[in-house]
Amino acid sequence: VTVMKNGHVCLGEDKHYYSVPFKFIGKKIKIIYSRSSVEVFYQLDRIAMHERIKAQYGYTTLKDHMASTHRFVAD
Repeated sequence: VTVMKNGHVCLGEDKHYYSVPFKFIGKKIKIIYSRSSVEVFYQLDRIAMHERIKAQYGYTTLKDHMASTHRFVAD
Protein backbone atom coordinates (compact mmCIF):
# COMPACT_ATOMS: atom_id res chain seq x y z
CA VAL A 1 0.00 0.00 0.00
CA THR A 2 1.00 3.65 -0.29
CA VAL A 3 1.44 5.79 2.83
CA MET A 4 -1.29 8.45 2.85
CA LYS A 5 -0.59 12.18 3.15
CA ASN A 6 -1.57 12.08 6.81
CA GLY A 7 1.24 9.59 7.54
CA HIS A 8 -0.98 6.53 8.04
CA VAL A 9 -1.57 3.24 6.24
CA CYS A 10 -4.82 1.31 6.24
CA LEU A 11 -5.01 -2.34 7.21
CA GLY A 12 -7.85 -3.15 4.83
CA GLU A 13 -9.08 -6.24 6.65
CA ASP A 14 -9.90 -4.22 9.78
CA LYS A 15 -10.34 -0.80 8.13
CA HIS A 16 -8.03 0.63 10.80
CA TYR A 17 -5.23 3.16 10.22
CA TYR A 18 -1.71 2.97 11.65
CA SER A 19 0.97 5.66 11.67
CA VAL A 20 4.39 5.42 10.06
CA PRO A 21 7.24 7.95 10.24
CA PHE A 22 6.30 11.04 8.21
CA LYS A 23 9.34 10.71 5.92
CA PHE A 24 7.64 7.72 4.26
CA ILE A 25 4.60 9.67 3.06
CA GLY A 26 3.89 8.69 -0.55
CA LYS A 27 6.13 5.59 -0.42
CA LYS A 28 4.99 2.05 -1.21
CA ILE A 29 5.20 -0.14 1.89
CA LYS A 30 4.30 -3.68 2.94
CA ILE A 31 2.09 -4.53 5.91
CA ILE A 32 2.53 -7.83 7.73
CA TYR A 33 0.12 -8.59 10.55
CA SER A 34 -0.89 -11.29 13.02
CA ARG A 35 -3.74 -11.54 15.49
CA SER A 36 -1.98 -9.20 17.89
CA SER A 37 0.43 -6.99 15.94
CA VAL A 38 0.87 -4.94 12.77
CA GLU A 39 4.33 -4.42 11.27
CA VAL A 40 5.08 -2.00 8.45
CA PHE A 41 8.11 -2.47 6.17
CA TYR A 42 9.78 -0.22 3.62
CA GLN A 43 11.98 -2.31 1.37
CA LEU A 44 13.43 -4.75 3.93
CA ASP A 45 13.42 -2.42 6.94
CA ARG A 46 10.71 -2.45 9.59
CA ILE A 47 9.63 1.18 9.98
CA ALA A 48 6.71 0.76 12.40
CA MET A 49 5.15 -1.76 14.75
CA HIS A 50 1.78 -1.44 16.45
CA GLU A 51 -0.56 -3.51 18.57
CA ARG A 52 -3.39 -4.63 16.28
CA ILE A 53 -6.67 -2.90 16.98
CA LYS A 54 -9.81 -3.99 15.18
CA ALA A 55 -11.89 -0.85 15.72
CA GLN A 56 -13.08 0.15 12.25
CA TYR A 57 -12.08 3.57 10.94
CA GLY A 58 -9.97 4.30 14.01
CA TYR A 59 -6.43 5.71 14.02
CA THR A 60 -3.43 4.47 15.97
CA THR A 61 -0.74 7.15 15.97
CA LEU A 62 2.66 7.25 17.63
CA LYS A 63 3.84 10.75 18.49
CA ASP A 64 7.36 9.94 17.24
CA HIS A 65 5.97 9.29 13.75
CA MET A 66 4.60 12.82 13.42
CA ALA A 67 6.50 15.76 11.96
CA SER A 68 7.64 18.14 14.70
CA THR A 69 5.31 20.81 13.33
CA HIS A 70 2.31 18.49 13.92
CA ARG A 71 3.21 17.09 17.33
CA PHE A 72 1.27 19.85 19.07
CA VAL A 73 -1.91 17.97 18.07
CA ALA A 74 -0.87 15.00 20.23
CA ASP A 75 0.05 17.21 23.20
